[in-house]
Amino acid sequence: MRQIFVDSRDRVSGTTTDFVIQLPQTLNLEGGRHRGRVDNLRIPVVVPTIQAGVNDTLQVLIGATTYTVTLPHSNYDGPGLAAALASRLLSTAPGSWTVVYDTGNIAMSISCTNPFTIVPLYLVAYEYGRLFFPDAPPVVAVLPPPFVDATSYVPALAAWMAELGKPLALGIVLLALTLATVGFVAVRLVWRCHVVAMWRKRARERS
Repeated sequence: MRQIFVDSRDRVSGTTTDFVIQLPQTLNLEGGRHRGRVDNLRIPVVVPTIQAGVNDTLQVLIGATTYTVTLPHSNYDGPGLAAALASRLLSTAPGSWTVVYDTGNIAMSISCTNPFTIVPLYLVAYEYGRLFFPDAPPVVAVLPPPFVDATSYVPALAAWMAELGKPLALGIVLLALTLATVGFVAVRLVWRCHVVAMWRKRARERS
């Protein structure tokens, strides 16, 4: 009698619950018809990864509003859970959510681009770019769409950005260069002030 231990992670095709495995040894039988039997079969008890009412909710706090994300009751592997969580976050909470599962470290990372931070920067960039396109309408005439829910807000925000056109495209580049230059100069000035202060302090201590 031989024992064969089957693990869905060793499958050659299929899913975690319906799969095909490759047996470690091939047995060739000659002659006519042959019969085989299973003397002992053990099926482990599978506990779902996400259980309703136990660990199926995730609360996301954005500003003063709390959004509750509910995952379907099911048994997930790592990438499947990441995909399900990303889908629920995108349909429930505002923002552009990305969920990545690292199979090497068995870890999951969640990141979000906050539209409430991006919109003011885009408005400033639009006005910056409008300096070179004076015929473009002022920013008060092209205000962003109001937030209703995450599902409709993200496409509406993308359409709003497309309507802003050339002033926004040029303004983003100019704003990025301006902020980078200001940041570089500010860091250099602060560092120089710090170094000069340390030199003077050492000079006083020596004297």
